[in-house]
Amino acid sequence: METLVKIKNLTFGYDQKLIFTNLSASILAGKFYTVLGGMGSGKSTLAHLLCGMEQSKSVKVMNSSFTNPQDILLLTSNEPTDMMETTVQKELHFLQKKTHISSEQLGELLKQLELSYLLPKNPHLLSNSEKQMVMFLCAFLKRPKLLLLDDSLCFVESSKRKVLVELIKQLTEEGSSVIYFTSDTKWALSCDSLVLLKDGIIAYEGEPQELGKQERVFVEAHLEFPFAADLANKLRYYEAIPNLELDMGKVVDLLWK
Repeated sequence: METLVKIKNLTFGYDQKLIFTNLSASILAGKFYTVLGGMGSGKSTLAHLLCGMEQSKSVKVMNSSFTNPQDILLLTSNEPTDMMETTVQKELHFLQKKTHISSEQLGELLKQLELSYLLPKNPHLLSNSEKQMVMFLCAFLKRPKLLLLDDSLCFVESSKRKVLVELIKQLTEEGSSVIYFTSDTKWALSCDSLVLLKDGIIAYEGEPQELGKQERVFVEAHLEFPFAADLANKLRYYEAIPNLELDMGKVVDLLWK
């Protein structure tokens, strides 16, 4: 699998305050990562290093993978500054012409995300949740090779998470990589690979399926242990299910057998 970005022995900080010490990691093409961490753990700093807003020789972007500035895209939870049109419809129409997506495909995406009602509205007058959904859709249309989401979905209702994950998975199936930086542990079970930051080091890295064994790591990082993992642990302990299962749909099926 192609390596998009390699981080080797990263030591980095601001104003004599060290944030990372000898941090090493690789970002592979076609994967969805969730980077979890509490306040001050370095999530945003890492996102800025990956997109080039901060510089370090320890972060190496593979030049052959990225051929134009739009290949790496960062979304944050801040007010969108790159929307120049007066309505959501005009903004999407502008992107549609640039990305060559068909009207039918765009209409299907709007239906999937339940955003059609926003088309006549000014993008800067939307609710926080609506702004984040529209910004995600714009990023999806641009099809970056590396999409960095710095808590940029924090206001989106939990009921929308499933469709967002489906679209993220669609990007990864096309070869893009997506990294979501957050303290919301509900995102821990949706990704291909989970990274937990604590005090500038990687306290845990692995597949979400291994989470059942990692409760102590979450506690030490002052993060809420994912409900699904906690429930699965308890059900497995009381032999209500035969193995550790984090998919709640499958847990229900196992309990009804």
